[in-house]
Amino acid sequence: SADPDPSSRPILRQLDLTIAIPAYDEIETLSDVVRDALAALNALGVRGEVFLVDDGSIDGTGALADRLAAEDTRIVVAHHAANQGFSGAIRSALKGRKADHVFLAPADGQVPFSVLAGFWAARDDADVIVGVRRPRADSRWRRCLSWGFHLLSRVLLGVPLPEFTSALLLKRWVVELPIISRPRSAAALPELMSRATLAGARFKTIPFRHLPREGGVAKGGSLRVTLRTFADIVRIAWTV
Repeated sequence: SADPDPSSRPILRQLDLTIAIPAYDEIETLSDVVRDALAALNALGVRGEVFLVDDGSIDGTGALADRLAAEDTRIVVAHHAANQGFSGAIRSALKGRKADHVFLAPADGQVPFSVLAGFWAARDDADVIVGVRRPRADSRWRRCLSWGFHLLSRVLLGVPLPEFTSALLLKRWVVELPIISRPRSAAALPELMSRATLAGARFKTIPFRHLPREGGVAKGGSLRVTLRTFADIVRIAWTV
């Protein structure tokens, strides 16, 4: 589907689980990631779907996503006409469908979908289950940026977690919390974690082995995104 507003598409029956995968220029990894996501759904034996958000990719990721969807009716695709950045893609990925639970995962192949079984088994223990990378397969620069990002999230937004990644299992009521972070920042997840904390959500962390990238390039380490994210976190802290 090329529908830019996936929330307008009817869902014929309530799903147990949506695996939401935002993707920007991930043509090298997307096929394997989607295959692994479908295998995880099969292993769980739940009513589920894989929801791909093509965030204005220019490398053919969007066309590949459509081809994958044509091969399996459990795959749903939404396209952004232009790149909206991390927060914009996350917002579409989380808000686009209405399953009882949403598992958010990146399209870069660094989160193995085999971890989903452990998340799913713990779903009654928490409202937000957070994947923690142990060890982390990223550069020293990205680890440094991540340290500052999580410090700001704890200090300014009151997020009660030393780390949170884009590997999350969320109950539906958490997904429906409002998000006001600006599209081209990376503040959507800390905002959601902050709002969930204020709403009394129960948190649980699950460590997983973070895999090296098999293709493509990391998108979140630029100075422009870093500064925009810092400004957005300060704005959200004032508002929330």
